[in-house]
Amino acid sequence: MKFMADLYQDLEKLKILFISSYEELLKNGKITEGQFEAVLALLDSVDYRDVDQLKAELAEIFGPLER
Repeated sequence: MKFMADLYQDLEKLKILFISSYEELLKNGKITEGQFEAVLALLDSVDYRDVDQLKAELAEIFGPLER
């Protein structure tokens, strides 16, 4: 059970880091307010999406992912 609690805490910390990074991008004019809001919504539901869904959502927000 502790493993799951640790995993949940790690995921929440990661979300905070992402939010902080995207706030910095917004502040520096690298992304729009709409993109920022879409990322926040995506992070709120990240627990329920698989990798392919996340990639598709990010592509909708920012355009196709480059390889």
